This record gives sequence, structure tokens and C-alpha cells, in this order.
Amino acid sequence: MEYRVEVPGRDLLESIVSSLIPDLNNLPGECRGDIKEVSGLLVARFECSSISKLMALNNSFIGVLTMLLEIVSVVGNERENSSPGGATTTNTVSDT
Repeated sequence: MEYRVEVPGRDLLESIVSSLIPDLNNLPGECRGDIKEVSGLLVARFECSSISKLMALNNSFIGVLTMLLEIVSVVGNERENSSPGGATTTNTVSDT
């Protein structure tokens, strides 16, 4: 399975790739993977010996990637909504 995800900004892309790489050491024994930046895209490839392991890995990866992108979005919104007086708009991320 291969993912190609466009991430806004090179620094953000490199940060997300760096934060996902340690998870490659914790893949199930029957799976292997690779995560890297290619032409401004996050590219992740996974292979597993069984479809059930691949599905579990897919769900886990999607969850972690979504969480990272939501955190970046909230932090970005906090910075954009900050006023010179120090007031900020609070954003929340729902569990759904």
C-alpha cells in the first residue's frame, strides 16, 4: 500500500516525516514500511504478509497522520487569530 500526501510547507513536511519514522521500528513482524519526502509529498509505503495486518496498519497510520495534521491546523489557527494584545481565539478538535 502506498500513500502520497501533500503537506503545506517544506518545514511541516519534514517535521511530519521525522515524527513518523520512529513508528517504523514498531511495525508488526510481518510488515515493513518506508516513509520519506519525495518532490514535496509525504510518501509512505507499507507491505504486510496478511491483509488483516495491512488493514490494521492502514487504520493506525491514517489515525496518526490525521492527528498530526489536526494539531498543525489548530496551532496555525491559534497563531493567525492572536492579536497584538495577547488575546487568542481558542480552537478545539473534536474526537469525531
